[in-house]
Amino acid sequence: MLFWVDRELNRNRLIILTLCALVAALFHPYALLVYLAGLGGMVVERRGSLAGLRGMITGFLAATLLLFVVLIIFQRNTSVLTKAEMYDGLLASYKMVEINLIASVAALCLAVVTSLSLPVSAGLLRYGAAIGTGIAGLLFIHSGLPVLFLWIAVCLLKVLLMNKLWMALVLGCAALFPAPTATGSPTYVIFVLMICAAILPYGWTQVEERLRAPVRMAAVAVIAAAMVLLVLLRSGVDVPVVSRLAQPLIAEREKTFQMEQIVRWLLGSEYANYELAFVREVRNPKDASDSIDRTFRPPTNEKDLSMYVRALRGSSAPPPSAGRFVLVGFGGDSMPPGKLLLVLPATNAGEARVVLPSATAPLPESGAAAH
Repeated sequence: MLFWVDRELNRNRLIILTLCALVAALFHPYALLVYLAGLGGMVVERRGSLAGLRGMITGFLAATLLLFVVLIIFQRNTSVLTKAEMYDGLLASYKMVEINLIASVAALCLAVVTSLSLPVSAGLLRYGAAIGTGIAGLLFIHSGLPVLFLWIAVCLLKVLLMNKLWMALVLGCAALFPAPTATGSPTYVIFVLMICAAILPYGWTQVEERLRAPVRMAAVAVIAAAMVLLVLLRSGVDVPVVSRLAQPLIAEREKTFQMEQIVRWLLGSEYANYELAFVREVRNPKDASDSIDRTFRPPTNEKDLSMYVRALRGSSAPPPSAGRFVLVGFGGDSMPPGKLLLVLPATNAGEARVVLPSATAPLPESGAAAH
């Protein structure tokens, strides 16, 4: 939406952008930060040519800033993170995206190609920048640093050379999104990847001119093939090679279905007033050792699971009995001694099991210990 408004900043587009930002903020307040950084940067760039829009833009920016502050004030999370914790969380998020050498090499290729799109007059400078980026990327890989940092830096250099302040502000803002939560989740990196993907071809008209009909048709064919593969995978069809590559994603999906079946079984069984607990604690990716190999990792945490179960039980249902719980394990994980209540097989995720632990069974090192 910001790229669309940047092409022609007028009253109608400004209103549409603002409404879309407010809708997006219902899902995550970070949308308001992107809006403030993007529109604020455009105002600075166009400060001499905003006749008739200054009042509206000032009002929109002030209202958005106030809304963001209100959302932050009413956040339930009261923990205060140190700079070191935020840095560790940010670094972990980017490392979770580059989970193997293939991902790092892909990020390096993107950084090198972006270097070739730098808006400099001499072609020799572009090639020199590309070579320098490639060498720096190899050093990043050798030292274990995320190469995505390098791609972000090259994108930032490009938009600064093009005097696109709003792009630089949005890029810098989105690059820091993983820090405030400091969980190490890779989902917070999605936003900066989207922006970098848009900046890479931006203003690179020489290459775009070469993308004639044959190349565009090939791109359409690749996208269509990808959509067909996606439908086949989600339908459970085994596609050679592709299914193997997508196995971790398919396994996570199967775990989600297993979890849903377990909850519904529990509410309809004689153990309906029991709590559910996992044999393994679900920690944030920054602190967990099972973020990559997720064979035994549950698909959610106990806090969110309890909230979901309470919603299904309804407000009129009596509270669960204190100290009474059943244990759930995934991926064929080893279970403590007790009565096996339910087994749910899955093609890729392995067996999910529900066990009523015996009185003498030692509790696992998980959230179950709190019960």
